[in-house]
Amino acid sequence: MTRLPLGRTSRPQHSMKPPAMTLRQGRARLGGLALLLLAACLHGPQVAPTATLAPQGPDSGPARTRGPFAVVYAAPRGHVADRRQPGVTVLFSRGMRSVDMPDDAGVPQIGVRTQAHGGQPVPGTWRWTGTRGLLFTPAGELPGGSDFVVTVPAGTRSLDGATLPRPYTLEFDTDGPRVLAFNAVGPRGITEDALPTDASFRVAFDQPVDPVAVEAVASLRVYAGDGDRGETMHFKAAKETPRSPRPEDAYAILLKPERPLPLERDLELTLADTLRGTGGPRPMASPMTRTLRTHGTLRFVDFYCPRITANGRCRAGGDLKVTVSTPVDPREFKGHLRAKIPPRPPGKNEVRRIDPSSTQWLGVAPKLGDKYKVTLTVQAKKFKSDGSGNETPMPLADYIDIGVFSGKKDHEKALYLKKEKITQEKNTFEIIVDQLPTRAGIDPINKLIDRIPDDNTIDVTKP
Repeated sequence: MTRLPLGRTSRPQHSMKPPAMTLRQGRARLGGLALLLLAACLHGPQVAPTATLAPQGPDSGPARTRGPFAVVYAAPRGHVADRRQPGVTVLFSRGMRSVDMPDDAGVPQIGVRTQAHGGQPVPGTWRWTGTRGLLFTPAGELPGGSDFVVTVPAGTRSLDGATLPRPYTLEFDTDGPRVLAFNAVGPRGITEDALPTDASFRVAFDQPVDPVAVEAVASLRVYAGDGDRGETMHFKAAKETPRSPRPEDAYAILLKPERPLPLERDLELTLADTLRGTGGPRPMASPMTRTLRTHGTLRFVDFYCPRITANGRCRAGGDLKVTVSTPVDPREFKGHLRAKIPPRPPGKNEVRRIDPSSTQWLGVAPKLGDKYKVTLTVQAKKFKSDGSGNETPMPLADYIDIGVFSGKKDHEKALYLKKEKITQEKNTFEIIVDQLPTRAGIDPINKLIDRIPDDNTIDVTKP
């Protein structure tokens, strides 16, 4: 084998002898590399250690729990729209209990109070959720019209002995009274534009109100005609016994005028926005005003029948419609009718119940003129979505279409289509229509953005 001087290059000649000289030279180079590494270790800068690594035990928390002990999250904050689901959540930065402890053991003395009336405590219970969270459940719905403060006291202790250096507070509030429903009360078939002299009024609120307080803010203006300044009537108010567990039936007040209503008068019923509930000092957000009218002398208004030509005779076999100025019971109307009207044959298994009306149908068509009451319960939620598809719940205060239809799908006719103000998740509507309904629902024409639009309507079935 030919040895080469350092700094020159040449292709070595092949030889079958082992390269003894090259091996020793390789060992010398390795030795030099070791000396260089040792020199780097001996002569580098001296840096003091900043932390010590040690194995973590089963109770060691993640890095975020080894910071200062604090409350890292609490809710609700600000305005609370739904007083029936008002849970208060508090989350700490460190473990507060071991997983084998009962859910109600060792709970800190956290206060939940109203800010009015000297700070009344809100009845309820706290329980643990996981090892770091607490959930407060009120004994009932939160009082309306109130401001609340939740206080986690200083000195609250975590499982590892750390203490909260200062109190933590959370504040939120609830609305004053809100009217859920209004309707006239009286004989069957009563309407708000043809009231009898002895009519009363039912107002349903979303929270308890004192009847005396309602009397103080309720007034009825009676007008004899255009330009009349009107006179004021007052009411006697009383609580109504709840008719069902529905929210609109829980806190209803009956208003009865102090004297009989005069006939053929325009009425304006007002509840002032100074009304407060029994739960707190915050009043109604806005007044409620309804325009009404009492009926007058019974008189003929209109007559209709299907005709062969525009001004020709009535078509054989068709019904007749007579419109009068005031709702009349059909039996009373027919008792005074001087005409030979063939009896209306009932349908199979049909039970008729037609309320008094200003529109009277006479004739032989078996279902024309019947009225149908549709009870529709809908559920609505509102979300705000970001660019990533994450959804955040939003409070409801929107006018949304409520519809009732007849006929086959895609070839149906709207019997009722009206925008209703939706302010809560679950709502029930009672709708009267003149024809047999087949389908009903919320936002039936899909005007709103909805990920599942097909569930907005449902087929109407008999109870």
